Amino acid sequence: GHFPLLFPLGRRGSGKNTTIADTITGFFGGKTELKEFTFNSTIKSIQRRAAQCKGIPLTINEYQSKETNNLLLCSLHDREGYQRAKTDNSLEVISGEINATFMVLSTHNISGYKAEDVLSRVIEKNMNEAKVNFEAYNTLIENQENFSSFIPHCMVKITPEMVLAEIEKTLRENRRLCRQKVEQRIIENYSIIQACYNLFLDSLGIKEFKVSWQDIENVIVKANEATEAADIGYTFLNLVEAMVRKGELPMNMAKIENLEDKEILYFSLRNCLPFVKRLGESAKYQTADEKTIGNALKVCGAENKFSRDLGKPLNVWSYAITKQDI
Repeated sequence: GHFPLLFPLGRRGSGKNTTIADTITGFFGGKTELKEFTFNSTIKSIQRRAAQCKGIPLTINEYQSKETNNLLLCSLHDREGYQRAKTDNSLEVISGEINATFMVLSTHNISGYKAEDVLSRVIEKNMNEAKVNFEAYNTLIENQENFSSFIPHCMVKITPEMVLAEIEKTLRENRRLCRQKVEQRIIENYSIIQACYNLFLDSLGIKEFKVSWQDIENVIVKANEATEAADIGYTFLNLVEAMVRKGELPMNMAKIENLEDKEILYFSLRNCLPFVKRLGESAKYQTADEKTIGNALKVCGAENKFSRDLGKPLNVWSYAITKQDI
């Protein structure tokens, strides 16, 4: 066996290089200083160096999605080194085997020609998520002592009756002050958080940091807009999914791909929208344009990937359907 081909993916400052250094230290007892390649290096120089370093990780920076890079990653994983002809004018060749392994650092995800072949050979790690989790963990460690006294303080200083009374008072006041059409459940959710926060400050004798309706009004309005967009987006996705399963949409317009733990719905928004408008009963669909529906789909987690070559969105959207939703 050999060390896997790792693909840390994330924006600049997400900790890719730091994580790689820590990984090498953990596996090999110290960070070995080796030449760091980029995808601007020649393929032969990378292959020659990989033949010299047995089992030691090398890093390649600045991955970009194109055919030569994807083919190179496949060959590195498969241990296919460079070949050259012997100097004795025979037809035989000398093959250089890949002995090292690689860690590929990138701000771009794997896409384009041979992308599926590459994805089947690498272990991809989203460092953006890892950094958020790491920062949250550090926050917990740094405030461990404060958190340990939080629950005893609340149990002594705040009673259930006080919490219910504060929530009722806050909710009544926020409903009176709300001048825009906002769903009641959103007002209720934010009012509960506001009431508990203010009550906790009261228990500490702090008055200057208490939250009022004016402080959260804009947040509530934006949350309501996002909720309405999500309703439109999920309804659109459900209708497209239902039409695909019934065979009411052609394969070149929408299809569902089965994976082990989920299904992926691929569809063309522009082509599917007229069908959804005819089927959907909501008046929102009759007035919504493609851009509005597109923004709603993004709220729901649907993706419209950009073409690296053309620099503009592709016509195909994708949405992951978990097995629990099926």
